[in-house]
Amino acid sequence: MPSYDRALWALRTWLDSWSGIGHVAVGMARQGYDLQLARYDEKGWRATFYTTGMEHSPTSATGTGWERTAWHATQRAAWETLQQARRAPMAPLKDRSVDPRKAALVVDFLKEAFLGHDVHDTEDFSRGCQFYRIDERGTGRVLHRVRVSRVFLDDHTERQVIRKLEDWQVPTIIRLAGLRSVLVTNEGCAIQTEQDG
Repeated sequence: MPSYDRALWALRTWLDSWSGIGHVAVGMARQGYDLQLARYDEKGWRATFYTTGMEHSPTSATGTGWERTAWHATQRAAWETLQQARRAPMAPLKDRSVDPRKAALVVDFLKEAFLGHDVHDTEDFSRGCQFYRIDERGTGRVLHRVRVSRVFLDDHTERQVIRKLEDWQVPTIIRLAGLRSVLVTNEGCAIQTEQDG
């Protein structure tokens, strides 16, 4: 049996099981979809993905698959959902929020880099970024301001975000900036001038 046949067989064996359904469901949850799986007597299984947080009704379904086995129905529904998402236009940046996990990850990174100080964050829709403020604990005096672009957070995994912040020595640049804002984008990290706002 050629190696690609063995690899395909291993993949099918892994996905064509109840644990395979779990792997697909977790992967789709990371993309923002919930799975509903139902068995219909001898007719087979229906798997349906809905946008996370939306009421589950027939009109809110993003992908559905009917098959004789639960795993094949789940795979078909996931494929349909992802194909539909690929064809749909993305929401304009101004209408989308920053991934809260990534925003919180940056807060934790800054808290670790600036021990003993408070870190606050808020989304700045007008500038397309997440705004972070580092305050002196006890007095509330603003020490540093950081803006991390939404595009930077969208374009990188959680691990990549932290690695970039470390590689670019962002805490050092923040300290050098003092009260001037620091901007983190896909191009790197820069201290903003007053004209940059």
